[in-house]
Amino acid sequence: MKHFPPLARVTNIVCRTVLVAAVVLAALPVTAGTIYFTDGRGLTVEDAWLEDGLIHARLPGGGVIGLTPERVARVHLPSPEPEVAELPPDNLESLARDVARRYDMDEDLVAAVVRAESGFDPLALSRVGAMGLMQLMPGTAADMNVADPFDPEQNLDGGVRYLKWMMMRFQGRVDLALAAYNAGPAAVERYGGIPPYRETRNYVSRILAAASR
Repeated sequence: MKHFPPLARVTNIVCRTVLVAAVVLAALPVTAGTIYFTDGRGLTVEDAWLEDGLIHARLPGGGVIGLTPERVARVHLPSPEPEVAELPPDNLESLARDVARRYDMDEDLVAAVVRAESGFDPLALSRVGAMGLMQLMPGTAADMNVADPFDPEQNLDGGVRYLKWMMMRFQGRVDLALAAYNAGPAAVERYGGIPPYRETRNYVSRILAAASR
């Protein structure tokens, strides 16, 4: 049986994230994308942003709804690939590989996920609150007992443990584990495989290709 942390822990992470997000939200462009819920459903939105502890979503037909972060597995808003140097900082790549070995995970796979998620930027923050090197949502950070998602060691430890959990949940299927990391495990179970979301399918293909180089 899965034990979830107290709501106060999730709220604390959300509140700290809001303070950091407020600095960058005004400069981010309006985009369109999809919100993936923890129950496996998806919702097309014109825009989404984090404000006052809620993820607000502007719907294509008009109107705005507010969602608690606990309901949201992932939010995808089309944006350029994260900027990253040809080679990530040696200390961060070494740390990512160390954490991968700690949990008996493929080092190249973990490094590819970090590169795709944040471009090896430990302070990366999406407009909907995904944080740090492995872009942990507040609920995931709380589930993995990550107190400071912007601390590289804590973020990688929580993110790799979550990815390993997805590997175990889907019987070692790397493609399904990556799809679950991207769109949430409920979406993978709902569709009996990689969900028919273009972003998720591209994500899985991109990570697998990068990890095999």
